Amino acid sequence: MVIQSILKMEKRWHKNNNGFSYIESLLVLLIIVIIIIIVPVTKFDENKVKDEEINDEIISLLNYYQTKSYETGEVIVVSFPPKNDTIYIQSKVLGINSKYIINQGEIYEGNNLANSEIIFKNNGVRTGGTIKYYIGDTLYQIVVQLHRGRIRIEKV
Repeated sequence: MVIQSILKMEKRWHKNNNGFSYIESLLVLLIIVIIIIIVPVTKFDENKVKDEEINDEIISLLNYYQTKSYETGEVIVVSFPPKNDTIYIQSKVLGINSKYIINQGEIYEGNNLANSEIIFKNNGVRTGGTIKYYIGDTLYQIVVQLHRGRIRIEKV
């Protein structure tokens, strides 16, 4: 009697075995492989992100000192000496004598000496123009518009 009940339980267990078959597992694996092949892999360009970060820092720096000039009414000079990696910020009245080093960068040697500085004054900028610089091998330019001194950076 015990043996018969064990046999009945074993038959029920075999009937309720609903696991994946080998073919079903292969089909699922095939679908996963097709999805991996079809979906493009996004490549992360670390150099591009670093360049954008440096450009954002430069724009923030220029906007900060431009705003400071508007608030105080004093002149602030931002100099970009050619063949140098440093931007100098000066104001004798406000006691500002700072510098910003362009990481992996250099100010373009072909910049006109007249356009190698931005002079912020209480109601805008003194002169407009462009100042070019390198970050790595990529050439960028800061474009300064007259009057209110809107500033933007472009890739050349």
